[in-house]
This record gives sequence, structure tokens and C-alpha cells, in this order.
Amino acid sequence: MKKKTPRGTPRTDATVNRYTDLLSAIFTRAIVDELIGANPCAGLPKEPEGDGRERSLSADEHERLLNVLVDDLAYMRAPALLALGTGLRRGEMLKLKIECLNLSDTVAHVLVMNQTTEIPPDSLIVPARKHSKNKYTRVVPLNQTTRAILVELTKDRPGAEFLFTAHANGINHYWLKSGIKRACERAKIAHGITKAAGLTWHDLRRTFATRLRANNVHEYDIQYLLGHKIQGITKVYARQTIDSLRSAVGTLSEPWGKVILFNRKVS
Repeated sequence: MKKKTPRGTPRTDATVNRYTDLLSAIFTRAIVDELIGANPCAGLPKEPEGDGRERSLSADEHERLLNVLVDDLAYMRAPALLALGTGLRRGEMLKLKIECLNLSDTVAHVLVMNQTTEIPPDSLIVPARKHSKNKYTRVVPLNQTTRAILVELTKDRPGAEFLFTAHANGINHYWLKSGIKRACERAKIAHGITKAAGLTWHDLRRTFATRLRANNVHEYDIQYLLGHKIQGITKVYARQTIDSLRSAVGTLSEPWGKVILFNRKVS
């Protein structure tokens, strides 16, 4: 807790808890392998983390940010709009393959972890991965904006390719990180988690969730679209509520601040 990060800033309570969790997991594995008999981390109290970081774009910031994504920053426009319209994490975007998109009006199928997975029309899937946050494959419907972007990005490209690559569209982890910093500077928006009201790439995902909440989208739909674990809800949930999910992301194509109400089926 007294040690500083490589940036020279104090280590947060949340980071301390993650390190403790990792150490505890190592001891748990040692117990399974019968190397030790008890986990010394089991009784350690958690550090208070508070309510977590909260930062999303305002309507004015949203407009200013998109307005600067031109010329040498034009390559940032597609990934930024996709993040704002789907809520995908940066890692999820960079690992997304073209075969996981369905831009047609019929159901498509793809293999995920050796099992056939259905992709509804005008949707993408974020495949389940064994060693990541994606413990289940989730379906994200596309609105008019995100669909148009993906049509352009995937033109004449094979399904096995990653959607974003340095060769195809100049996008990788480094260029996203440096691009959002330069975009914030030009849009006169503070950048970085160490600055007051500083914006990071992940805050585009928070903006996605905030706008959905402002548009009266049900919290279960928001949680599912974000890929958060929902107690008691299985992966079948996407198929059962695809219409409501489609309506949810559709509200993001409407003018900022206009609240769209739609009926939910109540069983």
C-alpha cells in the first residue's frame, strides 16, 4: 500500500485488493495440489474501494470529441463510434473477428469454443473466452450508426481476420491509446485517470451505459450489453430479449437527450 505505481502515484485500495485476490488464488491452487493445508489470505480484510470511478461524456463533449476525429485522427472515428454504440471493451474490440459479425437479414452461425453459436441479423457477438471476463457469449445488436461503420470496415475482407488491425485500418492498442489522448487535447477535454475529470478510452463504454440509462433502458439489458455478470440470468437471456436489446441500442441513434420509451413484455 505504501509503494507507488510506475507512474509515481499512490497505489489505490482497488489495486491492493486485486493483488490480494491474486495471491489468494495462488494459495488456493497450492491447496488443490496438496502443497499447503491452508490459505493465509483467507482472513485478510478488503480495503474500501468506494463507489468506483465515474466519468462519461456530456452531450457537448461528445460532439467536440467526434468533431476532432478528422484528418490525421480520422482513423479513430470508427473505433470511437463503435465503442459509444456497442459498449465493447477495448480488448474486446481488438480481438473481434469479422466472422463474429452478421450484417445480413438472416441468422448466421460461427464456432465458439468448438460449439456452434447463433448470430441474429444485424448483430455482433462477443465470444466467450476461457481465461477472460467473457465467461459467456453475448449478443450485441447494431444500430444504424454502428452497422454502417462495420459495413465499411469489413468490405471485401475474409471472416478470419480481426476487425481492427494496424495493416487494415491503422488500429491497435498503441494507436487507440495515443489517439484518444490527442483527440482529448484537441477537443479541450482533460485526459487521463490522474487528472480531474480526465477522460480515458474506457469512459466511452461508460458513456454507452449512461446514455442507455438516460433513455430508460432496463438495467438487465444494460448489464447484459456490457457483459457484466447477472445473477440468475443465463446466456439464453439474449435470445429471449433480442427485441428489447435491439430497441436499447437503437435509442443511441436518436438525437442526444431525447428519451425514447418502448413497451416491455411482462410475463
